[in-house]
Amino acid sequence: MISKREIARCGELLAKGECSENEQLNAIEALELWRGAHQYPMEQIESEVRSASSDLGGSLCASRLKRRETILGKLRRPNTHYSLRNLDDIAGCRCIVLSMDDVKTVVERLRLRDGFEKVKDYINAPKTTGYRSVHLFHKCDSPNYGYTSLRVEVQVRTQCQHAWATAVETYDTLSGTGLKFGSGDEDPAKAFALLSNMIAIHEGCHGVPNTPASLAETKAEFLKLEKKLRIIPTLRGFCKCVDAVEDKALTYNAGYYLLEFDYVEQFVHVTLYPVGNGETAQEEYSRKERAKSPETDVLLVKADSIESLKAAYPNYFSDITLFLDLTDRLLGSS
Repeated sequence: MISKREIARCGELLAKGECSENEQLNAIEALELWRGAHQYPMEQIESEVRSASSDLGGSLCASRLKRRETILGKLRRPNTHYSLRNLDDIAGCRCIVLSMDDVKTVVERLRLRDGFEKVKDYINAPKTTGYRSVHLFHKCDSPNYGYTSLRVEVQVRTQCQHAWATAVETYDTLSGTGLKFGSGDEDPAKAFALLSNMIAIHEGCHGVPNTPASLAETKAEFLKLEKKLRIIPTLRGFCKCVDAVEDKALTYNAGYYLLEFDYVEQFVHVTLYPVGNGETAQEEYSRKERAKSPETDVLLVKADSIESLKAAYPNYFSDITLFLDLTDRLLGSS
């Protein structure tokens, strides 16, 4: 077992990038081991979240272990001081529900359970980017790896909030921007903040900072930007252009789904590792990451069906139909 202090040291090496090739390889191995240790805590917390939302019609849950490149990107983000040892979101669980009442119900139920300690409410206090969701954090042991108090992040959001976040990630993939992380060009960032504000007004929630208070003003400001940016037509043209290639030899039930993306050929290959084969899935995840090219990517997600996977992570299938339909309704309303 690698000590938590050594995990932190390896994270510092990877963040700075000032190390020998051998040191970098050892640090990457430590990162992969640390990520793998979060698998069992993630499964335990996902079970808690499912229990808290199972009676709410239309709710779904899925979880994922953060991609290596995303972890490295967070460690290297300018003007931040993240520690690999203390990252909150290496393991993440997502709960998507139909309404704000359902969000409140799930959050209240989870907060009554042991271990859910820290809450970040980005619905009552949205980010300036327009991001809106409630985040809860839980600490859980990983007995097979010998670690205690590993953090798992839980996101609870409505379908509308999820549709917006999915569209931002899809736009980032398409344009090579980093709007999700608060970077990128000012105009597209403002446009997505305005779109989020329209959804917030539609849901009767707090507005996004630095956006108009009324729906009419928000729409007018967005449409002025949209004439130049053409974000909606761009996203509409990209929607569902990626083919999903599924392993037909497997039955798509609960388990770990390994997603392999090819951004040049525009397809995603999906392979299922059934429940109980999580360790094998994690090993293959790490192997695929080490072998990938700049034009490809890989992600490991736990879900109870292929349909739930596509609903919880539609950006990985370039399916933003819900966002486009919602935007059409909001822009067409008075």
